[in-house]
Amino acid sequence: MKKVSRDAKEQKQGRKHPQQVSLPSVAGAFLPAAAPPVRLRTRSLFSGAGQHDVVYISSWVHDATLRLSDIYESGRWLVLPIDRERQELPKDNEKVSVVRSEILLGPLKSWTLEFAGQLLVSKEWLHDPSVRIFGLQSSSGEFWAEYLDDQQIVVDCTGARLKARLTDEGQVRLEDLPPKRKHKKLSPWTIRVAWPMGG
Repeated sequence: MKKVSRDAKEQKQGRKHPQQVSLPSVAGAFLPAAAPPVRLRTRSLFSGAGQHDVVYISSWVHDATLRLSDIYESGRWLVLPIDRERQELPKDNEKVSVVRSEILLGPLKSWTLEFAGQLLVSKEWLHDPSVRIFGLQSSSGEFWAEYLDDQQIVVDCTGARLKARLTDEGQVRLEDLPPKRKHKKLSPWTIRVAWPMGG
C-alpha cells in the first residue's frame, strides 16, 4: 500500500501551511548602521516601568565582559566598567563591534561581591579577574517592596554575583564611553567578598 505523507493529504484537502519566515533583527529595525553611543537610565525601581527598564538594560549588557578589579565607587555611585558587544548594530558579517561602557548603580548604600563555591581561582585569574555578565535583576519588583526603604540590584556573572543596595531614589544607568576614553586604571584590587554565593 502506497503511503501518502501528511503534507500531501492536507494539500489535497485544500489546507495551507503558514509560510515560515525568519524574524527580522529588532535592533536593525530602529537603529541606524552608525548608532550613537548608548545612554540609558531607569525610572523609579518601585514601579512597573522601572522594573521593565532593568530588564531592558539587562538585554544590552548580556555577555559583556567585566573585570572585577576595575569596579570602583564614585561619590554615591558604584561604577562597573565593561566591554559591551554592540548587539544593537546590524550584523553585516560575523564580527561584533565592542564598545567600552559603564554600568552605574546608585545612589549607593552598600555592595557585596559573592563567588560561587565551585569557582576555581588561579593566579592568572587574580591578575586579570574577568567575568561575563548574564544579566541584571531587581528585587524591588517583589510584592513586599513597598515596605522597604531601599532597593537591591543583582548583577549575575559567570561564577560571581554582585549585589548593590540602593536608596529609594536608586537608578541603573548604562553609558557608552567616547571612543578615545579608556576605563579608569586602578591600583591592585581590594574587594569586599562574601563566600560562597548565596541565594
